[in-house]
Order: sequence, then structure tokens, then C-alpha cells
Amino acid sequence: MTPPFVLPRARCRRQVALRDVGRAAAICLCAAFAAAGGDAFGADGDDAEADDAATSPPAAKDMFFFSPVVSGEWRPETAYAGGRGRVASATAAGEFSMFLKRGGHTLYAETAWRRTDWHFEIVAAGVTTAAGALPDYTQRAGALVHYEWQYSPRWGVVAMLTGNGATGDGARFGDALSGAVGVGMRYNLPKEWVRGLTFFSGVMLASRIQTSPDWLPFAALNWKIDKHWSLRTGAGLTLTHDFFGDESLRVSLAGAWHNSRFLLRSDTTGGTGVGVAGAAGAKRDRVLQTKEALLTLSVTKEFLKRFGYIRAGVGGSFFGKHKFRSHSERLETLRVHPHAVLTLEGGIRF
Repeated sequence: MTPPFVLPRARCRRQVALRDVGRAAAICLCAAFAAAGGDAFGADGDDAEADDAATSPPAAKDMFFFSPVVSGEWRPETAYAGGRGRVASATAAGEFSMFLKRGGHTLYAETAWRRTDWHFEIVAAGVTTAAGALPDYTQRAGALVHYEWQYSPRWGVVAMLTGNGATGDGARFGDALSGAVGVGMRYNLPKEWVRGLTFFSGVMLASRIQTSPDWLPFAALNWKIDKHWSLRTGAGLTLTHDFFGDESLRVSLAGAWHNSRFLLRSDTTGGTGVGVAGAAGAKRDRVLQTKEALLTLSVTKEFLKRFGYIRAGVGGSFFGKHKFRSHSERLETLRVHPHAVLTLEGGIRF
């Protein structure tokens, strides 16, 4: 039986062209499906480390290393829609990861911390009346463990456990915990079909701040197209070009949807909250939810035989929203105009 996308050599050039079109269409559909389901990799939607671990290609040989990484992000002052004010932010982050591969077993573990300092200038009524409603900073700390067992040339098992806390302005970290546990399968397509393509799919139980745990499907793919090009999905879609084929210099175009929640300090005075006057003396937890579509172009330079790397990126944020909630009650929504995002990252391996 002839595998999909493969035609006998004796057929005409028109059939070969149709084969290539069919292959490209199938890959695009799979990538779109995987990107749509990618949010499931992070319990709070923006856990890119889970995405990276879940869809990274397996190492070709046994290896073991540690990797500390530091990064920063800067967003210039940007207006809210309707003339309701402006916002700017600066972010610092650090992570420490471990990678181990022995035979068909791969283990990846990571702990990470991220802090964003905000500068709000709100002029709309209903927001400025909320004393202390807008945070000066938000932070997230968490850990991830990802395991794979490649028990045959084509099939493997995937398991993941992640947990984090996200707070703002001194809210209790223990009240802002969320996480996920997931299991799934990975499948390496036969090279006669499409060379270098691996699918991941499964299900996870995930919780978020002020929500009950829920079962979610996840799907992703990793496609090593050739020596120079690769495509990866998870919490988004990343297309990478390796200039020399040795990963020493790469340029990537990435698109992702971010959806994060941060627990803020409780309201304890009348009239606080954002846009909604609470009962005098009432206490309620508030949550800042940030949503955006992010498109980034980055360049990565490896040095000293992959001992370390530095990455610089420039991108744009689109369809951004800052929502303030109290459990199921939406207190206020501020729409963020499109703006630039600048990133810088560096790390070593040892």
C-alpha cells in the first residue's frame, strides 16, 4: 500500500505537483489545529517554558546539562482605547533548567520567575476612583517537569506536571496557585510520508486562578523541514531558519496568544474595585487578566560551541486587553492599542 503523499515515479509531473500541494495543505492544517489547541500547555496560558519542553525535538544522543537563563522585556507607553489612559511596562525574568537524555528516556525540569513593573496613567472615571486598584507590579514563579519515553522508532509517551503562582502588589502567593498535569502520545511520521515531522497530543487536568480544575486537550507538532528550516507549535507557532545548519545563528518568526491571570490584594474599603463600587467594608479578591496576540521576530547567536547564547527580538502586541475580575464578576475591561515589544535573553549550558 502506497503511503500518503507518495506517488509512483512513473506518474507525470502534474501528479508530482499535486503531491507537493497536498503535502503542504495537510501540514498547514495540522499546524493550525495544533496552534489552536496550544493554550493547554500552560495552566495560565502564557507558560512558554511548558510549550518549549513539550515540543522540543529529542536529542540525537545521550546528554545531560544545566542551563541558567536571564531575560528582559520592555514595552513603551501605549494608549488605552477611548482615551481612558496609558500604560507602560518593563519585565525581568530568570529560569534554571535541567535536561537529561538516556536511551529512549528524556527528562526536562525547570523553575522560573518573572516580574513586571507597571506604570498606569488612568484618566477615565470609575478607575481613578479605585484607590490602589491598579498594581505597581505583578510576578509569577513556577516549576515544570516534562518526561518522554520513546519506546519505538515512531511512538512515544509524554507526561507533564506544572505549577505556578501569580500575584500582584503583595497578594498572598499561596492564594494564587494554579497548575496542570497531563499525559499524551508522540508520533514520528514515517520519512516516506513527511521527513522530520513529530505530532504530540493528549489531555490534561488544569486549574487557573479563581476557576475550578478542568480537562483540556492539547496538540502540537515539531517539524524539522530540512537542515535549515523548522516549524514548532504549542502555545503558538514558530518558524525558524538556521543559516549554517549548525544552530550557530538562527532567525525566528513567532506568533502566540497570551492569556495570564494575577491575583491582586483584596478590597477592604467601600468603593474600591475597578469601575464597580463595592459595599462598604466588604472584602473581595481581585484578578488582573491580560490578553494579547504577540508577533515576534528574533535572532539567536550561539557561541563557544553552544556553551551559551544570546537572543534579541522585536515584535508587536495586538488585540490586547486588561481585564479586572472578582471571581465570575467582570469589573472593568481596558483595551490596549497595538504597541512594540522589545526582548533580550541570554543563557549558558554546562
